[in-house]
Amino acid sequence: MTLVIRPVVPADGPAMVGLLHQLGYTAWQGPAVEANLTRLLATGNDPVLVAERDGRPVGLMGLHMFHALNYAYRVARITALVVDEGERGTGLGRMLVDAAEELARRGGCEALELTSGMHRPKAHEFYRRIGFNDQALRFHRPIAPL
Repeated sequence: MTLVIRPVVPADGPAMVGLLHQLGYTAWQGPAVEANLTRLLATGNDPVLVAERDGRPVGLMGLHMFHALNYAYRVARITALVVDEGERGTGLGRMLVDAAEELARRGGCEALELTSGMHRPKAHEFYRRIGFNDQALRFHRPIAPL
């Protein structure tokens, strides 16, 4: 069984939709994901990686690299991380996080962070196990469009 972690390509859109649905992001559909992917990749600061086993996408990771007012250094934030339900527990999540860290390092970042929904305690255990620590509680407030 061959496992490859590679940059996303437009043909990955349908697989990305399926993986994002596993995280509960069911509003995403093919054209919306593809349009968002095109916008992200155009920034140069938002790489997306796909984990592919035997030609089938089984995981994805999105990263955002940025400067923030409250940090004296550049930071990378994992914006999405999902491993297909049938692949969880195989080390694939750790490989995607390691790949994110390498991208962040090459992008001049000095820290890697992420947020995770309060309803995902197994994910929180995983993040702690691989070296992340609890530092903040994220709040979210939707903004109505103009």
